[in-house]
Amino acid sequence: MSTSRKSRVIGTFLCATLFVVLAIATAFFFWSARMRVTVFDSRFNVLGVRVLRSPADKLYLGNQMEGFLREFLHDRCRLNVKTVPALRKPETPAGCSLALQYSSKGKEGPGLVLETELVDPSGATFSLGDLRFGRNPYYALIYLDSERTNGGNYTLKLKWEGVCFAQAKLKNLPPVVHKPFRIGPNAF
Repeated sequence: MSTSRKSRVIGTFLCATLFVVLAIATAFFFWSARMRVTVFDSRFNVLGVRVLRSPADKLYLGNQMEGFLREFLHDRCRLNVKTVPALRKPETPAGCSLALQYSSKGKEGPGLVLETELVDPSGATFSLGDLRFGRNPYYALIYLDSERTNGGNYTLKLKWEGVCFAQAKLKNLPPVVHKPFRIGPNAF
């Protein structure tokens, strides 16, 4: 076997091994970070969901595995790969947000107004504000820290016209840290 043929075989083997290792690592990452979403209405489809805890976290607009791999190849491996657009957590306000990508078969257009509620383990319910955009698929960025103060496990309920059609189990949300209000020396 010639030297150039050996080099090609070894290079192909190394590339295939790297690809398999990256695929296994990526599958484990997404399997461990997966969030449980229960959908009660077949006309509603959750395409992607993720709790964003820092500005570095993101929800890819499309296939999550493809978005992660493309960004890894572009940023870490320095390959000329086009990245997938993503929803990112805004710089402000601080705290946790939930990024949601969904589609609906029954209700179209801007008239699809979701009501979002956060329920703690004791049963207390908090209404949440959100930012929605898009036209089927829709995107929502839901701020989770507007009303709650305690950390722990919560249930997010998505409602339309008062009927709950989907819910997500949010685990291990950190306690909300509100910055103390300071009164300056010239306040009075």
